[in-house]
Amino acid sequence: MDSQPQITKPARAFIEHLLGSQPPGTAVRLSVSKGGTPYAETTLAFSRPGQRKETDQIVDMGTFELLLDGKSLPFLKAVSLDVLQDSRSQRLQIHTPFAKEPLDNCERQVITPRELQASLIPSGNTLIIPAGSTLKITQALGSIFTLQFEGNLVRLNSEDARDLGVYTAQLAFTPPANGRICIDQVWEALASVYDPEIPVNIVSLGLIYGITLNQENGSVKLEMTLTAPGCGMGEVLVEDVRQRLLEVPFVKKTNIEMIFDPPWSIDRMSEEARLETGLYF
Repeated sequence: MDSQPQITKPARAFIEHLLGSQPPGTAVRLSVSKGGTPYAETTLAFSRPGQRKETDQIVDMGTFELLLDGKSLPFLKAVSLDVLQDSRSQRLQIHTPFAKEPLDNCERQVITPRELQASLIPSGNTLIIPAGSTLKITQALGSIFTLQFEGNLVRLNSEDARDLGVYTAQLAFTPPANGRICIDQVWEALASVYDPEIPVNIVSLGLIYGITLNQENGSVKLEMTLTAPGCGMGEVLVEDVRQRLLEVPFVKKTNIEMIFDPPWSIDRMSEEARLETGLYF
């Protein structure tokens, strides 16, 4: 973290008062949930003896210890604590100016807090990553997280990635007033899913062959393909697509069909995608 927390004297006294009713050795922990998104929330909680985490960063405040949650550190930069007081009561105010700021994840190194199950790219085979392993983030776009572990490219699910402090880009749709699925929102959701190996979304890659909406039962039928029929990441990509579609207002279920006729070719990529990947010729 770039700077130490700034705690005013009233805030320090407020925390010391709270700790007075707790067992000796109790610390306080600062953490941020859903960091890097518009829904980020910062909390201060007691950390009783034996509850300390190995990934916590310890700040010695003299009369107590302040623990900064390890996976929250990028969002706790320049954090400050003060006390707001009116005629009837006082309360602690926590200011985290970077809590909602998206992270520049690429090239960042993270350490696994526990054993994780990953998918090898491109085979899709399962790989167990031991706790305490160092991973390098090589791609963090949309709902896809690609990391490097011992020379291998691996993919983690969103929940495990969040435990490492890597966060999915959030979709925020306004439900249409007519109560119907909006096709533009469907396309926007699909454009937030990226190929695990190529930093291009599946819409720009031309992997979507067709979309059919059923407004009566709230379903989306999708025909899509892969850049190669034998790609081991197919099931992973389909699940990413399904989860993103279910974030679209009024979508209740999905039917995703994988087809390979006609086969995918670079001609299906958008001009921007071909320029970005150097496949424009």
